[in-house]
Amino acid sequence: MASASLRQAGERERAGALWTVAERFAAQARLPSAEHSDTNARLRALYRAIERFLDLEHTSAGAEHEFVEGAGAMLGVLLVQHFVDARHACQEGKHRVQLGAHGFFDPFAAIERTLGSDEPRKTLSDA
Repeated sequence: MASASLRQAGERERAGALWTVAERFAAQARLPSAEHSDTNARLRALYRAIERFLDLEHTSAGAEHEFVEGAGAMLGVLLVQHFVDARHACQEGKHRVQLGAHGFFDPFAAIERTLGSDEPRKTLSDA
């Protein structure tokens, strides 16, 4: 049990600012928290939250921005938890997930593309 706590502490540190936003989003959307160990279950839950959001009749630009922020943070945390060399990176106010020495991934842009896609499941999995 202690090793799981240490692992989570390391993940929380590597996820940086994404962790808090992802946890708030998970609570609001009633999704498993970042401390839930089954990453695949959390990814499926995130996709179901995206589907629910897409099913809404009317959403304001503010509501969409808030959703993208929360879902993007959650996607970023999932990546940090999955890849041991991944970590949150922020430069000039732009938050990304650093994957290795030179690769960066924008989880927020991935969520935006998913929301605007005719095939959201494929778009998210291709991200």
